[in-house]
Amino acid sequence: MTGSSVAWLRGTKLEAPTQESQHDFLRTKAVPVIADLLNRIPSKHAAEVGETYVEHFKYAMGTSKELLKASAWQAFHAVFPDAEIPDKHSLVGIAQWTLMESFKRGDVVPKGD
Repeated sequence: MTGSSVAWLRGTKLEAPTQESQHDFLRTKAVPVIADLLNRIPSKHAAEVGETYVEHFKYAMGTSKELLKASAWQAFHAVFPDAEIPDKHSLVGIAQWTLMESFKRGDVVPKGD
């Protein structure tokens, strides 16, 4: 760079963006744009269950995360049979979690007595 090409910078205080300003940019500008683009992806299944692409993505990834944790505990238990699996990561715990999430979404309606 020549001296004249950066002359306009003289006297300008350049600061690196703070972590907070980067977070604000992501939250207010980037994420909504990306979510809007993703919601334009046609998904017959997401529409059938009354969700946008992003809503369905979040739910499916959350379910995947819980199943992955339970799977890791089961693998640990296979190697160390005396180790107890926390209730929420047991097969019954995962079944209960899945049922509760389904209630929240309205997928499952409890039967009256």
